Amino acid sequence: MKRFLKWGLVLLASLIVILMCTAVVISYVNRPYARAVYDRIKRILDKDFYDHLYLGSSFEIINLDTMDIHSYMKKDQEELPASLSKLFTIDYALSVLSLDEQITISPTALDMQKADSSTAHLQEGDILSVYDIICAMVLPSGNDAAYSLAIYTGGKLDPDAKNDEERYQSFMKNLDRYLSEQGYKHTHFTDAAGYDSNATTSAEDLTKVAAKLLKNDKFAEIVAKETYRAKSIKGNVYNWNTTNQFMQQDNRYFTEGVKGVKTGSFDGRYNLCVYYTSSSDNHYLLVSFGSESDSRRYVDVQNLLHNLP
Repeated sequence: MKRFLKWGLVLLASLIVILMCTAVVISYVNRPYARAVYDRIKRILDKDFYDHLYLGSSFEIINLDTMDIHSYMKKDQEELPASLSKLFTIDYALSVLSLDEQITISPTALDMQKADSSTAHLQEGDILSVYDIICAMVLPSGNDAAYSLAIYTGGKLDPDAKNDEERYQSFMKNLDRYLSEQGYKHTHFTDAAGYDSNATTSAEDLTKVAAKLLKNDKFAEIVAKETYRAKSIKGNVYNWNTTNQFMQQDNRYFTEGVKGVKTGSFDGRYNLCVYYTSSSDNHYLLVSFGSESDSRRYVDVQNLLHNLP
């Protein structure tokens, strides 16, 4: 009887493993069908085993110490970047500007802000440094800050521009050329803040721009902040908090070793770019696209982080 029970348990365990492996293989071929398989197995086993799997649409992880690719899935696949587009906006702006330059917040930048999009709550006519504006783009993911940066930079690129609309268009035109010159072959967008349903990028392109930005000590300093307090030239005070739940110490997803970089979500797709130091003091950059919910993107990325040496 004991022998029968032992072999029965072995058989059951083997069946569970086979079902799980089958689900993983299917996920690479047909993600919607994979979810149906996951749900079916969950009901059979009464266990959230797929909480330990990666269910995003693509990712890439690089070792920042060696710049080698650690692992990836569909890293060339075109994805909707959402607010991760701001990293390309920042990259180009920093090729033109210095961090201590002062930007006056124009009414045009505030009017461009969509009602349902993230904001830093900038005030018209206020004056903030480029450093402060980048903090406003990274921590609360302020679209108003992104438009302000684009308009100001466009004015530097085209001093003859007659108004903010022309300055903004100058920025976007030059940005598009810059992306091509820098080899971001999958990245195209028409909105400096990432509020663009036709925008595209890839895990490969996003990893490349984030790795480049992190070489700038001031940018690395900005993305590592959980909170930031900015005081404008006019004396107005802004308090911004990061949207990255890995960095919020009272959050269930808080993860030691995560030092930025950026979240992004649009049209039901949730993305995340993370700078991470492992327990072995190895430094990684991870970009993940296409999780199905805000919470699921953290589960997906956690499952990848747990496998890093």
